[in-house]
Amino acid sequence: MLQSHQLLEALQIQKFSLKQQYDVAFDFMEGFIIREEDYSIDGILTPFAIEEFLSRSKLNELHDLLLNAEEAVSEPCTQS
Repeated sequence: MLQSHQLLEALQIQKFSLKQQYDVAFDFMEGFIIREEDYSIDGILTPFAIEEFLSRSKLNELHDLLLNAEEAVSEPCTQS
């Protein structure tokens, strides 16, 4: 069985080979939310993130984020 580093190395070799053969660039992050501020777990849910989840029909994930945001708002703030 391949170890994770062996798998990554094999994928890199395959990516390089395909890039050379077809002269194309690969973007493995295409389609992901890549702005850090839109993909946080601190309870803040941005309009961009909501639109992204809705456009990709990721309703369960959006529901979970909304619940987390609601919990973050309802938790009392503690100061030391």
